Amino acid sequence: MSEIDKWAAEQCGFELIRYEDREEWVRNIDERFDRWTIQDPQCREIVRKHFLIETWVNGEGGFTAIHCNSDIARDGKTIAGAEIACITAIYKAAYDKANQWDDIDSYGPSG
Repeated sequence: MSEIDKWAAEQCGFELIRYEDREEWVRNIDERFDRWTIQDPQCREIVRKHFLIETWVNGEGGFTAIHCNSDIARDGKTIAGAEIACITAIYKAAYDKANQWDDIDSYGPSG
């Protein structure tokens, strides 16, 4: 699991529970994921709602996703692409704020 996926799960209130034979990300009885990733539409929808990300068609034949609490906006050829780019930018901004003197590109999300 990439660091950005772990970060997104934790930001959305999910906790990693380890069993003998598996791991699950759990927030409540109805929300359980064996594999949490922002690539998954269900997981990404939870992250999108948590961060108040709105997505719309831009005038260039693609999509724009914007974080409503900041000036972060990212474009993509697909809705998923724009939203993942926006989530990644939010992650990097949070990382930069927490580690002002570190180089984000050398520690950024993998995968």
